[in-house]
Amino acid sequence: MSIVQCIRGHYYDDSRDIACPYCRKYESEGLSEDDFSERLTQYKALEDDDAVRTEAYGENVEENEKTIGIFEKSERNRLTAGWLVCTEGMERGASYPIYAGRNFVGRDDSMDIILRGDRDICRKRHGAVVYDPRSRRFFAVAGEGALYVNGDPLSDSREIFENDSIQAGKSTYLFVPFCKGERFWK
Repeated sequence: MSIVQCIRGHYYDDSRDIACPYCRKYESEGLSEDDFSERLTQYKALEDDDAVRTEAYGENVEENEKTIGIFEKSERNRLTAGWLVCTEGMERGASYPIYAGRNFVGRDDSMDIILRGDRDICRKRHGAVVYDPRSRRFFAVAGEGALYVNGDPLSDSREIFENDSIQAGKSTYLFVPFCKGERFWK
């Protein structure tokens, strides 16, 4: 896939179309080169206006009928099982909740535990922290980046306990369980 620009300034995916689909649309409507240029100038001048962009693709959509994509992680019914607390690094003092199941660690917004301040942490899946509600145990799991538990390199997975130190990038985190002993979510 590559995005290319036609001679009239449109961008399109050349793996899907062998010629510019926008130019074909105008040619099928019988527009002259001047009409085409005038319409293109109008659209470029108003390109920040959603209504104009929607009409540019041949749709007549009312403002209240537009579909807007929203990415949001559902925090409902996610019960906190523990935390990682940054003790050394750019985010010192920040805490990150750990939920039941696998919690992927990285800088990207799609991760469960988002560690933004340390550029040495991988964007996605630097590692993971897992809480297994059946066994009521926590685990650190290796991923794309280097993880250390209490100074020891992590190559696979390892059970972690209260006050264990987890190093990722240039930062150190203290593990604090909420679910421990007889305290757990039913």
